[in-house]
Amino acid sequence: MVISVSPCFSDQYWTKTYGTSTNEGGAKILKTSDGNYVVASHSDNGFMLIKIDINGNLLWQKEYGNERDFLSTIRQTPDSGYIMLASTESFGAGFWDLWLLRLDSEGNIIWQKTFGGSQYDLAGGLYQTKDGGYIITGRTQSFGEGDADIWILKLTSEGDIVWQRAYGWSGFESSGYVTLDTGSDSYLLYGAETSSFNNRKSEIFLTFDDNGTVKSQKIYWIEKRDVTLGSFEQTSDNGYILSGSYMPQVPGSSRTGSYIIPADMDILITKLDRNWNIEWQKTYRGYEINQGSTSEISHENYIMLGTSWSFLEGGYFPFIAKLNSKGNIIWKRSYNVTVSYDSFSSIIEIENVGFLLSGVTQSYGAGTSDIWLMKLDNTFRVPGCNLLNTCNLKVEPSYLNIESQAVNINVHDTDAIVQDTN
Repeated sequence: MVISVSPCFSDQYWTKTYGTSTNEGGAKILKTSDGNYVVASHSDNGFMLIKIDINGNLLWQKEYGNERDFLSTIRQTPDSGYIMLASTESFGAGFWDLWLLRLDSEGNIIWQKTFGGSQYDLAGGLYQTKDGGYIITGRTQSFGEGDADIWILKLTSEGDIVWQRAYGWSGFESSGYVTLDTGSDSYLLYGAETSSFNNRKSEIFLTFDDNGTVKSQKIYWIEKRDVTLGSFEQTSDNGYILSGSYMPQVPGSSRTGSYIIPADMDILITKLDRNWNIEWQKTYRGYEINQGSTSEISHENYIMLGTSWSFLEGGYFPFIAKLNSKGNIIWKRSYNVTVSYDSFSSIIEIENVGFLLSGVTQSYGAGTSDIWLMKLDNTFRVPGCNLLNTCNLKVEPSYLNIESQAVNINVHDTDAIVQDTN
């Protein structure tokens, strides 16, 4: 692996790329129990983990799978090891299976298993339970009653199945996130659905107990249009913040959702309260195509990472924006790039120091695209680096028609084929 350091850096703050002669991308940061950091990334050869210290020095690196395998989620385990959930076409029973890998503290594989049926089964979320086992979620076309159903499996600490069930209707359901529901002993699942209800896109919220029994559920119907669901995070007020992208249809304008500007997309951010009621919803727009994710950095203040693409300017422009508790922009930063595609994917706060930002770059580094890390001060700058550019991001009203309703999801037992892949 080649590490490139920007010529402008200080003793404490820096920008670096990590890569090979091929493509890396989608880098996400995880802070480890020893005060260091693990970065998970896709590559042409599968997916990789790199571990770095606070100064960006490489401690170790590991690769897993091949070009037909895609990492979904990584968590650190209490023994300082890691658990990873991926989708694999390399192993398993069907076209695609869920692939669970248990690693030690150096990234070496302890055990690995696939879970699937005869069709397409894709990975979603992962949560480590208080008994040392795991809840894994995903999308199954092998089981259930619809085109695809939400799939939830409860596993022991060794990856053996305790129970497994498919949840859904006649349409196409999938799961992307699972965690412990704040203030209860239940688990919260956030997913998406299409086609079951008047051919509209929907967002699904479920809570379920240790036995997989549904405790509560709610669905939001979004008027038919292209909506891409993105990040989901619990907030300090016990609510939730969601981000994604959608094709706008603004009354009285040419932006009718008919692709007058090809693939015209805005960022959509929604804040929900503890009971999943919408508190506010806003859209954000820079150039023609806009994608983003949101994280809470302090009580009711949020950081939005995004990328804006311009047909006229001919490239991607990564940006960061700080939002207040109502979603209004406090400040915004855009960063200089030199070629077509650079983007940000995750950010974590370093207490009393600043932030560690990850992404992918084609402007710098060793290969076609490399992992891009920046250690920023509290103003989101690298002192001495001329990285900032004009940011034209602005807030616009949301014209989405959203309805909510309590629903009764159908539940089916499943019979996954489990294979060891050591």
